Amino acid sequence: MAASCQRGRLQERWTYPILCLVAVLLPLANSLAPGEAVVGGGGQGTGPRQLRGPMGLAETPSGDLLVADTDNSRIQLCPAWRQDISINPSGPCSTVAGSPDGIPGWEANRLRTPYIVVLGKVNGSSYSFYVVDSLNHRVQLFRSGSLDGVTVVGGPGVGSPTYNGTGELEFPTGGTFDEARGWLYVADTGHHRIVRYGVDSTGAIVGLGVTVAGSPNQAGSTLRLLDNPSSISCDTYAQRLYIADTRNSRVMSWDVSFEGVAAQAAALAFAGGRRLDPEERELSEENVITTSTMTTTKGESVVVEISGLKGRPYGVMRNQGATYIADSDGCAIVKVLDGQSVTVVGGLCGSSLSQLSFPGGLLVSYDGAIIIADSGNSRVLRVGPEPGKVSLQCPLGGPCSVTLRGGNPYHSHALAVVALSDNSTCGGKCSVSGISGPMWSSGKNPSSPLLNDMVFDFGISSYGKTMTNYLLCWGKQGNINEMEGGNCSSFPYTIGALRLLPYVEGQDGSTNECVKGTNCLITLRGYGIPAGFMVSIPPGSQPPDGISCGLGANNFLGYRDFVDSNPGVVTTIQEPFKDQGNLTAIIPVDFGTAFGVGIQRLCVCYEGGGCIGPPYFQEPAGYMRIRSALGGDRFLCQRGQNCLMTVRGAFLKITDKIAVMNGYLSDCKELDLSAVKSLPFGDATPQALFAAVADPFNNNGFNTANFTVGLATGDGIFKVCYCASYDGSDAGSTACDSAAEFTVLAGVLSLLRISPSSFECVLGRSCSISASGVDMTSTDVIIVTDTVADSACGTTMPVQGSVVLGVAYKENFFAAESGGSVSEQSFNTGIFDSAGQRQACYCSSYDEDPSGARGLRTGACNDPGEFFQPLGVVTVRGPFQKTLRCPSATPCNITVTGAKLSTHDRLQVCPIPVDGSDPCGQAALCAEAGPEARIGLLQPAVATSSQTTFSLGTITSGTFALCYCAPGVGSSAEIPCSSSADLFMSAGFLQVRGVKGGQRFTCLKGRECTLTVEGFKLSSSDWMM
Repeated sequence: MAASCQRGRLQERWTYPILCLVAVLLPLANSLAPGEAVVGGGGQGTGPRQLRGPMGLAETPSGDLLVADTDNSRIQLCPAWRQDISINPSGPCSTVAGSPDGIPGWEANRLRTPYIVVLGKVNGSSYSFYVVDSLNHRVQLFRSGSLDGVTVVGGPGVGSPTYNGTGELEFPTGGTFDEARGWLYVADTGHHRIVRYGVDSTGAIVGLGVTVAGSPNQAGSTLRLLDNPSSISCDTYAQRLYIADTRNSRVMSWDVSFEGVAAQAAALAFAGGRRLDPEERELSEENVITTSTMTTTKGESVVVEISGLKGRPYGVMRNQGATYIADSDGCAIVKVLDGQSVTVVGGLCGSSLSQLSFPGGLLVSYDGAIIIADSGNSRVLRVGPEPGKVSLQCPLGGPCSVTLRGGNPYHSHALAVVALSDNSTCGGKCSVSGISGPMWSSGKNPSSPLLNDMVFDFGISSYGKTMTNYLLCWGKQGNINEMEGGNCSSFPYTIGALRLLPYVEGQDGSTNECVKGTNCLITLRGYGIPAGFMVSIPPGSQPPDGISCGLGANNFLGYRDFVDSNPGVVTTIQEPFKDQGNLTAIIPVDFGTAFGVGIQRLCVCYEGGGCIGPPYFQEPAGYMRIRSALGGDRFLCQRGQNCLMTVRGAFLKITDKIAVMNGYLSDCKELDLSAVKSLPFGDATPQALFAAVADPFNNNGFNTANFTVGLATGDGIFKVCYCASYDGSDAGSTACDSAAEFTVLAGVLSLLRISPSSFECVLGRSCSISASGVDMTSTDVIIVTDTVADSACGTTMPVQGSVVLGVAYKENFFAAESGGSVSEQSFNTGIFDSAGQRQACYCSSYDEDPSGARGLRTGACNDPGEFFQPLGVVTVRGPFQKTLRCPSATPCNITVTGAKLSTHDRLQVCPIPVDGSDPCGQAALCAEAGPEARIGLLQPAVATSSQTTFSLGTITSGTFALCYCAPGVGSSAEIPCSSSADLFMSAGFLQVRGVKGGQRFTCLKGRECTLTVEGFKLSSSDWMM
């Protein structure tokens, strides 16, 4: 059956992928380094340096390439490496089968769209090859030196006088030769099967073909069937065929280890005789069409090697236990090993040297390179064999491993570390590195190479010269014993360099510690340390998710937020250059005063004057943690009670201590431990009662510690200084036994006489607040501020109602009412004119600066700091005043917002009197708003603490007052919300928009008609019809 192809459509049973290719852009996969175009790549054509849609490759015994130049209907012999045109100006390739000018035909010296070329019998440097001549439906044998092919299967070829249909083969596109057993396998694509033929010593076919995979003329996707198989590859040792089952987008593995009749016939064929088994002879004496349908399908003998490719596979190659697949539509070469797969070349359709376009046949050359028939780019691309270049640094005394990517990993590959000198080269004479140690080896084979990665673990070195580069030499069959004798001929590839760095204690993650507010001096240890050694602490490097060494900004901006000197100052290093033995170098590093708390990485740079920015500090040296309180805490205690405080910080310990001092002192530098004893506390310098666990890998080491200063017998503001178990005195002293060791101001402690509570007032009515506590007096005062936070207390200026320079100051200052006691005082705050929450702050007749030394105002309760006691939150119940809107002549629903609203609230809609006075609370003025609005009090349909919703019915246009009642207690009288007089609160106004009724309009026929409509709050966005 003939097949045809149109762009974008698949027809009949077989298609020509090169002509029909529609490129699909796919995500770029990680792959080998870019390759080189060995042949072609300069445009399509029939010239000796050009190709047109090549689909097949084979490698000759000398390492040259046989290229199936498919759309030029010829086979080209090309070198495996790109040749300089000055060396070979006539071009690198010669035609060894087919017409050099690309003319197709059926004759012995012509081909028609050959898809694959298969190397046949090899005798020294001479060889024969088979060409799967697809559109002639045949396999041609070309013996060494001959341009005329011999048809060994199928034929005679389209156009031949004797051509009478496709015959035994239909559009064959693949083949492989098992020389050890004398079997030629052909992908009979149009018949959906793989056929095996016996071959004699001359390359001729012996006997009949045997179907070994698939079923003749039956396409399918089950394990026993194939659908348009193309490329095949034979694993001779495992006796398995690897088949590109193209239309099923998978690669199959078939067992071809035959038994019985087939094995006997195959053995006879390989011997070169014409003898056939009697059973086989009875089938047919003519070598024209396969009549046997024996297959190797026996349950587990058929395996799907890989499925779910991005497109159709047109190439497959088995090499050293790995399967290489040309995912043609996916523009990628995929490698499968031990059940894992990875894209090793391409992955993105294109024409660059790192991209592919519909790759077809491929092979892995004797030196490990991947060579690809890049059909859509009309070129042959060679990638590798050497892995990608690497630049590696290993610490002296630390572990050293190298990961190479690419180079087709295998167990025989090896990597060597040799000295970098004038007489030492990869691939020649080399000098040993001199790096050694109990676990170190200068040459290594990879451990468990998988897919595209090789890991070479050299171990731990104890000896070696630091700050020195060494060569990394790689070989596909590297001989480590020869290398250690100075011969690196088996390591021909220079794939990078290794630099041996000094070893610094802390690279295992150990921690150094300083205390906030003290000079941070640490001592590192190591060996092989150069004179230019530097250490920094990158901000934002806290574990586990902070930045790594060598990352961050290009300058040291922000580095002094943690410590004052960053990078630290490295003073004289003891035994800096010793390159072997124990941790003999002692490295003092001074970071100056520690400012922050928490944990950050220590990063080192060895290049001295080259350590000009954070990117050069690439090596870790453990962590630096700074302990102490965070600062900024606010502590509240009640007079007459035990005072317990919780301090926040980082890495706080149970051995830490605090000290309390007078609040008027500026900072902890003024702490006098002898004066602490006179303060009103049972113990003003206590040790921690409890410290929470500080996890450096969770929350930056932040934790808390609890302290009690005992019974509080006074009131006022005090400051709390923190000692993080620090001993800064002479040897022999103990931690926290001197004022200088309390280095951080942890926060402010307020001793209260009052008991904080919450209070409620009603909008529009006088309010009285009752406070309870101890030792209260009639001279105590409160202020009420609009800022709702404890921090407002001690910072808000008390103001009595007055006018200064024409500016009216609202009163927030309220004195105690008469009749109070030592345990309770009341304060009349007057009438609040708006709903919401406020903060009340208390002054217990306290004078913050009784001596006047600090320049504050004389007397008690007249400076902000004297109102440091938070009395509580005052909630003024009632609605917020807003202007709400409704359209007229339709039901009106409104939502009122406010504070402490409820279902017990009531609303009345009142007309505004002519004189503009407020009608709320005046029953006589609050008449019916509209013909359908209810007279009296409306109950909310829906209510929450912050809003109420009312249904008003239909209201005429105009502006109305919204009068509200939130029940509660104002002054001493209860507000029941039972009459219009109780609705004295204003919730704002209601604007009901609409037109005036009863208007008449006149227009003249045939004239433009303009209407002027009268109404209330009409706008240009209104419509009429």
